Amino acid sequence: METLQLRGDRRPIALLVPSDIVEHVDRLMGWEAGAYIGNLLHKTENEKHENEKRMNSDLTNYENSLASNQYTFDEILEIVQIAKLELEKDRINKDKLKNMLTQIEKTIQQKE
Repeated sequence: METLQLRGDRRPIALLVPSDIVEHVDRLMGWEAGAYIGNLLHKTENEKHENEKRMNSDLTNYENSLASNQYTFDEILEIVQIAKLELEKDRINKDKLKNMLTQIEKTIQQKE
């Protein structure tokens, strides 16, 4: 429970919900000040909800991106494995190409 000591009032005031401050300001400073504070609280709550929506949307996009990247890496690993098998049949510099493919494969596996 938060407390607030208002000027001219020696008792601490318990703020249980945001509207409590509006009631106290209204009582001590008048309805216009209370309405002003209430409007600020309302705007703050709206901004909080909008930020939460944006954060959840960003998190969902990030998770989807990670899943997509994982799928892509799995495909690349499969292609590397097939390419290694095919290189055994060709007459090119197999050792050099095998080493390059092995390095690519190790790099991808480290990111998992």
